[in-house]
Amino acid sequence: MKIKRTFIILAAVIFQTSCSQPDKTTLEGIEGLNTLPNNYFFELVNRFPFKSDLVKEKGQFMVCYLPQTTAEKEYWEDFLIKEKISPQFRYKGIDDSYYYTQEDLKKMNILLKNRVEQHLSDYKLIGRYTPAQYLEKIEGEEGTYVCKYPSQVYYYIKKNDQWKFIKKVEVKDADTDESISKKEFLEALY
Repeated sequence: MKIKRTFIILAAVIFQTSCSQPDKTTLEGIEGLNTLPNNYFFELVNRFPFKSDLVKEKGQFMVCYLPQTTAEKEYWEDFLIKEKISPQFRYKGIDDSYYYTQEDLKKMNILLKNRVEQHLSDYKLIGRYTPAQYLEKIEGEEGTYVCKYPSQVYYYIKKNDQWKFIKKVEVKDADTDESISKKEFLEALY
């Protein structure tokens, strides 16, 4: 009887320890999110600021700043018009895209950084980490990578100045990747 009780207690301790220990990939995500440089960008479709960095050996890290107050939401809705910033269209057949000039990127970085830092309590922070093994370099475009499919993306929320892992998403294709990048999906994570 004593052996059975000891075994049950030991099994419970092992189970609790294994459940509470984050895996290596989850920890890499938190480390990367904590060390992101202050390079801010503007999400054109969903209208929110974000920081992003690609570390070739580790992966892509992103922090999305989702506005929660009416004032912040309205500010971002007309941000480009108010600041006289015009995204440029680049026609490349299937890979059409918008981009910003270097001058606009510098201007935006300052504006975004100042706004977010002054109103940080008005935002929900969502972290996203895509490990390096799921990224593929685009030939002929320096520093440009795309997600390979299938892949995995790790999501985190920041509360009380700490990142907390909340979800790993299996990304089967480009449609799945697009849907997990939308503001509605990100809002639902918090």
